[in-house]
Amino acid sequence: MTAVPLQAGPSVAGIPPTRELRPRAEPAAGPAAEAEHRLDVAAQREAVDAERHRIARELHDSVAQHVLSAGMTIEWCRPEVAHHAEVHERLGHAKALTREAVERLRGAIHALSVHASDVPEPGLPGLLDRLPTVPGLALAVRVEGRPRVLPPDAEHQLFRIASECLSTTARHARAGRAVVRLGYRPDGLRLSVADDGAGDPETLRRALRAAAGRDDGHHRGLLNIASRCRELGATLRFTRARLGGVRVEVRLPLTPEETGD
Repeated sequence: MTAVPLQAGPSVAGIPPTRELRPRAEPAAGPAAEAEHRLDVAAQREAVDAERHRIARELHDSVAQHVLSAGMTIEWCRPEVAHHAEVHERLGHAKALTREAVERLRGAIHALSVHASDVPEPGLPGLLDRLPTVPGLALAVRVEGRPRVLPPDAEHQLFRIASECLSTTARHARAGRAVVRLGYRPDGLRLSVADDGAGDPETLRRALRAAAGRDDGHHRGLLNIASRCRELGATLRFTRARLGGVRVEVRLPLTPEETGD
C-alpha cells in the first residue's frame, strides 16, 4: 500500500492543517505472534485489576476508616453541646454528611473490587481486624473455629453489621470495652458484638420495632443491621452480655455449597 499525500492547508477553528497520511504498520501474523499478543493483553488486565484492588484497599483501610472515626467522634461530642442548640444541630448535620460519605466510599470500593477478581480478598477475619477505632472504647476481636470462605458480598455485609454495632455502642451505650467475636461452626457462622455499657436488650428490641414503622431516620443504625441480616438470611438477637451490657448476635446458617467446601 502506498502513502497518499494530501495538500496541507491552513488550520480552521483550531483544527491543525492536514498532513500526509501514512499506512499503519500491520501486526505480525502467525500463531506465535497471536499467542504473545494474548499474553500481553492478559498481563495488562492483571496489572489493571491489581491496581484497582490496591486503590480499593487504600480507600477502605485509610479514607473510609478515618471518615468513620470522624463521624463517631462527632457523635461523641454532640451530648457535650446539647445546651447549645445551633452547635448541636450543626454537629448532627456533620454526622449525617460523614455517614453519606462512608456509604459513597463503600459503593466506590465495591465497584473497584468487583473487577479485581484475581487478587485475593482478606476474608472476614481480616476485615474485622480493620474495624475503626472508637474514642474511649477498648476493642478486642476474637475468631474461633476454622475460617470458611464466604462470598465477598456476604463478608462485607457482616463487616458492616459489626461496624454498625460498634457505632451504636459508641453513641448510646456509654461503654468502655467491646468484644467482637466471630465463630465458625459446622452448620454456620456466628458474629457477635458485646459491650460493658448501660444498654438493655429489651430496650433495643422495642426501639427496632418502633423504628420499623417510622421514616424519620430514628434508630437508623438498628434498621441497617436488621436489613442486612434479612438480605443474608441471618437471624438477629439482642441478649445480655457477660460484660454487663448488650450482646448483639448474628447467626448465619451455611451449607458446604455456599462456602465452596
